[in-house]
Amino acid sequence: MIAQTDYPNTLLWEISDNGLEQPSYLYGTMHVHDDRAFRFGDSVMVKFESVDAIALEIVDDMFTDPSKLDPSLLSDIMMDGAVLEDLIPRKDFQKVKKLFSESLDNMMPEGQGATGFLAKMMSGFMVNRIKPMFTATLISTRNSKMDHPLPLDSYLMEKGQSLGKEMIGIETAKEQMDAINRIPNEEQAQMLLEMIEDLDAADLEMEKMIEAYEQQDLNTILEMTTGMGGDAFEDELLVKRNNNMAERIDTIIQKRSTFVAVGTAHLIGETGLITQMADLGYTVRPIVSSYSPPKEESSFEKLFEWMTGSYDSSEQADQDTSYYNINLEMHPIWESDVDTVKWIYVEQAVSSMKDKPYRQRVYKLVELEGEQFASYVYTLPNEKDYIGKWESDSLFNELKPTDLIERKGCEVILKKAGDAFSGSTVEKNCESDFRGASYAKSKVTVSKIGILSWDQGFDDKDEQVWGAEKGGYIFLSKE
Repeated sequence: MIAQTDYPNTLLWEISDNGLEQPSYLYGTMHVHDDRAFRFGDSVMVKFESVDAIALEIVDDMFTDPSKLDPSLLSDIMMDGAVLEDLIPRKDFQKVKKLFSESLDNMMPEGQGATGFLAKMMSGFMVNRIKPMFTATLISTRNSKMDHPLPLDSYLMEKGQSLGKEMIGIETAKEQMDAINRIPNEEQAQMLLEMIEDLDAADLEMEKMIEAYEQQDLNTILEMTTGMGGDAFEDELLVKRNNNMAERIDTIIQKRSTFVAVGTAHLIGETGLITQMADLGYTVRPIVSSYSPPKEESSFEKLFEWMTGSYDSSEQADQDTSYYNINLEMHPIWESDVDTVKWIYVEQAVSSMKDKPYRQRVYKLVELEGEQFASYVYTLPNEKDYIGKWESDSLFNELKPTDLIERKGCEVILKKAGDAFSGSTVEKNCESDFRGASYAKSKVTVSKIGILSWDQGFDDKDEQVWGAEKGGYIFLSKE
C-alpha cells in the first residue's frame, strides 16, 4: 500500500484483479474552468476512450444545459428559518454582498454551467438566505480564470456523451445537497467569515491548489485538504461520501470497464478511494504520464515576474476613501549578463494624473542567499524625460547604471514566505527629509495576486509624518 504522504505525481490510477476481466480507472478532477486543469497526460484520454462507461460524481444534463435544472434543488440551497446577517457581523454581511456581486460578474459573461445559472437567478437580497457554503464557493471563484466554457468535470461528462459511452452517476444531486445540509449553518457561516477576513490568503490558497493539481501533486493536495473546514465538513463531505462512493464503484466496475472521475480530494487520505478500493481486494496502481508540466520557475524569476506589470489601488480606494487610487507601473529595463540581477523602472502617480507621477525610481533586484532578495532603490537624472516611456528601449539604453543615484539604506530585503515574498527596509537606515521626516520605512509583500506596499515617514521622535496610517496600499494587476 502507498504511504499517504508518498503518492506519485499522477491523477490517473488503474483498478484491476478481484474478478475484473478488464481494468477500470480512477481519475482525480477539479471543478474549475482554468486551462491548467485541462492539461491531460498522454494516458488519460486513451484510457477514457478505451472503457465502456464513464462514472462521475453526478451525471445530470443541467451541468451542460442550465435549462434542465431541477427547480426542487433551489430550495435545498436556502437556509430554513435563518438569515446570514443573523449569523455574521453586519459589516461582514455587507462585504459578502459586494463580493457575491463581483463573483457573478466574473462568472456570467459566458453564462454557462449550472452554477452560473443558479447564481444568475439569485438577486442580491437572496444572499441573506443562501447557505453560507454555497456563497463561499461562489466568492472563491471571483478571480478564477474562465478559460473553458465548462468546468473540467462537466467537460468530461460532455466528452463521454459525445463518444456514446454509458454515463453513470455515482451520487445524485440530492444526495450531495443533503450532505451539505447536514453541516450546521453556524459552522458554514464561520467558514465563510474566515475566508473573507483574509481574501488574499484565500486567493493564494486557491492558486496553490490549482498549481498542485497541474503538477499532479497528490501529497500537496492532501496536505491542503486535511483539516479543511470543521469536523462536520470533513465527515459529511469526505468520509461518509468516500464510503458510499467506494461501495458503489465496486458494484459499477464489476459489471463493465469504467473510467471513474471524481474530485481529487476523494482519492487520497485514510478514507480515500485509492485506499478503499485496495481494501476491497483490487490492485490499484498509478499510471504516471510522460507528460511533464512546465518547468517550475525559480523563486527569483517568480519574484521578478510578479513585481513587473501595471497595477492600481482602485479596488481598495473604492472600499476605503482614506486611500487614493494610485497607478503603479513597474517594467523591466536592461538585459543583465548576470542571472541573479534584474532592473525595473518604477512610476507612481495618482490615477487621475498619470502624466504627473510623484515618484520615479529604478529598482535593482538582486538574488541573495537562502531564498532572500534585495531590491535596491535608485533615482534617475532628468526624470521627466522618462514619464510613460517604459516601452522605449532606445531611451533606456542611453541611460547607464552609473548614471543612477542610489538611495543608500533604502533597499528592501525580501524573503520567500509561503506563496509570496515579504520584507522591509532595515531599521532606520533609509534617510528622508520629506515633510519633516528623519527616516522612511517601507514594507512590501509581493504575490501573484498583486503588491502590498506601505511607505511611511517618521521624524526624529519616531512619530509618523507622512504615509498611509491604517495599512499599506494594495496594488492589483490591471492586466
